[in-house]
Amino acid sequence: METTKEDIQRILLECGIYPNKYGFTYLTDAVMIALETPCGVCELYEKVGKLHNVKAANVERCVRVCLADILNSGSILRLNDLFGMKIVDENTYLSNGDFIGIITVCLGMSRGKGWREGEI
Repeated sequence: METTKEDIQRILLECGIYPNKYGFTYLTDAVMIALETPCGVCELYEKVGKLHNVKAANVERCVRVCLADILNSGSILRLNDLFGMKIVDENTYLSNGDFIGIITVCLGMSRGKGWREGEI
């Protein structure tokens, strides 16, 4: 089963990240890229930035703001229900790369792909 942008957007919405933030689109594209060609988070920012004609730093900042919102509100805990396992708790801090990696790995597992050491 192929993961679509809609699958990724559904996860982001469930976590409390909404389309009115730039980070929503950037996260969607970052996960799509990571699923197809795993790479480091800085390279993801570069690739997403090129897609949207913005600097990698802009992508990083927008993603960081979205993640801070869901960490502060506690809606990050919805990841546990979405993937049917304990991924985070109320004391969990996730970096941008951690969050993108978790979504990518969980979606990859649902597609039958494993995680490769050193990526994301």
